[in-house]
Amino acid sequence: MITHIHTAARTGKAVSHATMVQLCGHLSDGANVAQHPRDCLSPVDLLLDETGSNASGVCLVLRT
Repeated sequence: MITHIHTAARTGKAVSHATMVQLCGHLSDGANVAQHPRDCLSPVDLLLDETGSNASGVCLVLRT
């Protein structure tokens, strides 16, 4: 079963299928380098929690 989380007209923040969760669109407007990772990773942890997963199984992070 495929589950879409926080969907909008064209995209969603997360898609869950079997044992895999794909996330997209986590950006930061932090003013400094120290704040940037916190701004990006905080919503990731929340979305993983919503899908019943956690960051221990993260296998790939893409930056474009």
